[in-house]
Amino acid sequence: MSSTESSADSSPAEEAPASAPAAEPTYRGPEFQQVVGVGAEPGVDFDPLVHADPFRPHLFYRVVLAIVRWIVFHLWRTRVEGRENIPAAPFIIASNHQAWYDTAFIVSAFPTPPVIYTMARRDTVFNRRWKRWLVPKFGVFPIQPARGELDARGVATVYQLLHRGGVVLVF
Repeated sequence: MSSTESSADSSPAEEAPASAPAAEPTYRGPEFQQVVGVGAEPGVDFDPLVHADPFRPHLFYRVVLAIVRWIVFHLWRTRVEGRENIPAAPFIIASNHQAWYDTAFIVSAFPTPPVIYTMARRDTVFNRRWKRWLVPKFGVFPIQPARGELDARGVATVYQLLHRGGVVLVF
């Protein structure tokens, strides 16, 4: 057998339906267990500015995503390759951030549901009442990093979203 041949069938395996979260989380470290409340200890309170159910997107999210997808795929003639390699939720999308519209192109490339959550600075994006009402409906949740350090509440929110079967986009 040559080095390029495979002894096992390399066809893609049957994927779990995208309508339900995975049964067991892959990561089960102590930080994760403390945040989501595994065991006798209750978990950290879920941020009220986060849309809680990734498999029931808000109406605004569904409508805006449909419009953005139409624009991305028809006006820019974008083509997505390798969609069959996307794992079942939960997972993290890690991307470089080049411009303000990156999120539109990335979210358009992924199937729905679940909601693809992303984070934004609390002091700039969530600084007005109308923004605190509107922005979370699109899967954006607040973080407050300080001098290059991680925001513990933001990390807790990521763990909680992954535990609920969500997808998190990180720039």
